[in-house]
Amino acid sequence: MEYIFQKKQFVRDFISGLGKKWVIYPAAFFTAGSMGLLALGMVFYLREIFHASRTEIGLFASLWSLTYTIGCLSLGKLYMKISPRYLILAATFLATVFSLMMLTAPSIIYIFLFQGILGFSISLFWPPLTGWLTAGVEGVQLGKIMSGYNISWSLGTILSPFLAGFLSEINTVLPIYMSGFMMLINFFMVLAAVSLAPPVSKEKDKPVLSETSLETKLKVHREDETLLRYPAWTGVITCFIAAAVIFNIFPLYAKEALGFSKSSVGILLLIRALITTLAFIMLGKSSFWHFKAWQMIAGQALLLVCMGIMIYLSSFWLLAMDLSLIGVCIALGYFNSQFHGVAGSRDRSKRAAVHEALLSVGIVSGAVIGGMIYDFISMTAVYIFCVLCLLAGTLVQLILCAWVKRKERSALPL
Repeated sequence: MEYIFQKKQFVRDFISGLGKKWVIYPAAFFTAGSMGLLALGMVFYLREIFHASRTEIGLFASLWSLTYTIGCLSLGKLYMKISPRYLILAATFLATVFSLMMLTAPSIIYIFLFQGILGFSISLFWPPLTGWLTAGVEGVQLGKIMSGYNISWSLGTILSPFLAGFLSEINTVLPIYMSGFMMLINFFMVLAAVSLAPPVSKEKDKPVLSETSLETKLKVHREDETLLRYPAWTGVITCFIAAAVIFNIFPLYAKEALGFSKSSVGILLLIRALITTLAFIMLGKSSFWHFKAWQMIAGQALLLVCMGIMIYLSSFWLLAMDLSLIGVCIALGYFNSQFHGVAGSRDRSKRAAVHEALLSVGIVSGAVIGGMIYDFISMTAVYIFCVLCLLAGTLVQLILCAWVKRKERSALPL
């Protein structure tokens, strides 16, 4: 028994030395990969097995985001009271169960029900994970640690569309099985972390402010009070309206109107995800964009142009190039909201929940409205809808950034 205890203590010491990233980064990868497989796999599954309309598919995709948003906004006290590792463990268990239960559903109504529960379950995952990872980190170091985190989940989004397309061509149910299997692996990995890792003090999950450096405290206070989070949050909404169309509506259009195979659609989305990941790496290694308004507006404007160009593209390689640029814009919009939202905050989980909720607002709007427009008008009208949303978002960002600049000037000492 003493030998077993010594071995277990050795494992705990080893894990403690590795730090929390050893479980957070893989958990982010497996969850993003599992959800990506399920998202694209269910597009084909609902269309072929239940003959779902484009509007129904859009509603299905948005339901996950809607219940996820409700969870993010309603579970704030739970995030503060329960250790992140236990919330993450619960999330991975529930996600495994309800993703696989979709295959047992006798009708589309039950699938919608399971999708809603799944979305709410994942709200126990991302905000606590982000809050846990970023506790006590600020400035350039925050950008670096968030870059590693974003790369981890992005790798899951790179592999999942290709796997979903490839597996769907073999059998429509295979992506859903693979999604459940990946989440099951995730559950056991987190369970091992909970069992073997040393206890974490709640104080370690809170941002630490140095008492010895007045300059550091002032900098943290400035970051905590930065108003640039508001244009950044505006940008993530409009950015993910366009992203939702690419993730949920474009695959149907590419398969049914452009004549692409499922695997070709998966490769296109893989290219987009790969470029997004590379953009996350570059943004994480640089700091030129920190607290800079111009790059937010430039990213929105570029995305606006790219979505407009989509109207005229039908070639695989031209679509791949345009989707690559869209991938860069998605990374910029996401990272801006994420970084400027949590920088300096004393309640990282709450700020992360706001980021996730606003992102979900964009996904719900893009998936539902985009699906309805495609059903009743055309895909061209869907792209025009995205362009108009991005134009409105860019104008709002310009107004907010000008307001922030005036506020900063008025705060300067005379």
